[in-house]
Amino acid sequence: MKFSLSSHSKMKIFIDLVTALFLLCAAAVWAGDFENGQVAYQKGDYSAARFNFERAAANGNISAQFILNVMSLHKTRPTRGPHESPVSTAVSIDKEDVEALDLYNQGMAYDKGQGIAQSYAEAFHLYQKSAAKGSPLAQFRLGEMLQKGDGVPINFVEAARNYLLAAKQGHPSAQLNLGALHNNGWGVIQDFIAAHRYFKLSAAQGNASAQYNLGVFYSKGIGVARDNVEASRYYKLAVEQGNTLAKQNLGVMYTNGEGVGQDYVEAVRLFKLAAAQGNSNAQHNLALMYAQGKGMEQSLVKAHMWWNLAAATGNKSALKNRGLIAEKMTPFQVKQAQGMARDCLAQKFQGCN
Repeated sequence: MKFSLSSHSKMKIFIDLVTALFLLCAAAVWAGDFENGQVAYQKGDYSAARFNFERAAANGNISAQFILNVMSLHKTRPTRGPHESPVSTAVSIDKEDVEALDLYNQGMAYDKGQGIAQSYAEAFHLYQKSAAKGSPLAQFRLGEMLQKGDGVPINFVEAARNYLLAAKQGHPSAQLNLGALHNNGWGVIQDFIAAHRYFKLSAAQGNASAQYNLGVFYSKGIGVARDNVEASRYYKLAVEQGNTLAKQNLGVMYTNGEGVGQDYVEAVRLFKLAAAQGNSNAQHNLALMYAQGKGMEQSLVKAHMWWNLAAATGNKSALKNRGLIAEKMTPFQVKQAQGMARDCLAQKFQGCN
C-alpha cells in the first residue's frame, strides 16, 4: 500500500525541497587545477604541482603563471614528466616575484606550524610583505584571515580589498569569496550582479563551490534571469567534483523536472550520495522517496530510518514526517527502523541502503 501524506504535509515537504536550494559557501574549497597545484606544491610534489599549474595557466590563471615562472627560475623540476602538457607562459620573471613567493612560503610555515612554532601574527606579517610584492596567494590568505578572524580582528572591508587584489590576478578562491561577500553585503555593498560575475570567473576555473553558487543564482533568479537549465548545468559541474550541496539540489531538480527531465531514479541516486555525506536535506528527501515509492521500491522502514537520521540534526520536517509514518507502521517495524538508524549513524551513513 502506498504511503500518503496529508495535503498540508506534502506542502511542507516541497517547501523544504525549494528552500534547501539557497546556501552560499564563503569559505575557500580546494577544487580545480590551480588549488590542486597549490596542495601539491606545499607537499613538495613539484611535478604534480607543475602539471596542475600549467593546466590552470592555459585557462588564463595569472596566479598559476606567476608560480610557474618562479618554479622555473628555482629549477624545481629538472625534467618534464610524461603526463605533463607542453604549456608555456609569457609572464616575465623578476626578483620581486621570487621574493614574494619566498615570503609567502615562510608565512605558510608559521600559518600551519610546519617545522616551526605556529604563529598567526608572524604569518600575517609575512603575508603582508608578500602581498605588497604582488603575490595573489598571500593576498588571498590575508583576505581569508581577515574574514575568519585567524589571529586578527575580523575585518570584512580589508578582507574584500585583499580578495579583490587576488581576484584580479585570477585567483579562483579569491573570486569565490569576493562573490560571497558581495552576495551578503559584508565589507562591500550588497550586489548580486557583482557576486554572479565573480562566481562565474571562479567557476570557469573549475571551482566547485562557485559552480554550486551559480546553480543557486540561476535557480532562484538572483542577479540573473531565472534559468533552470543553466542551474542544472552548473549543479552537474559541481556534482562531478563531489559537491554535496549540488547533489542535493540537482536531486530536487530531477524530482520536480526543473531544468532536466523528471527522473526519480536519478533523483534517488543523487539523494543517496548526498545523504551518505551527512546532508540532512538529502536524508529528508530520500526518506520521502522511500515513503512514496518513487525511484525505488517503497519501504516505510527505510523512510523512517532516514527521517530519524535527519531529525537528529534538527530537521523539523523530518521530525514531523517520522511521526506521521510511524502511525502507518507496526511496533516491530518502528523498532527495526530505529535499529537501522543506529547502525547507519555508527557507520557514518555508509552502506545504509
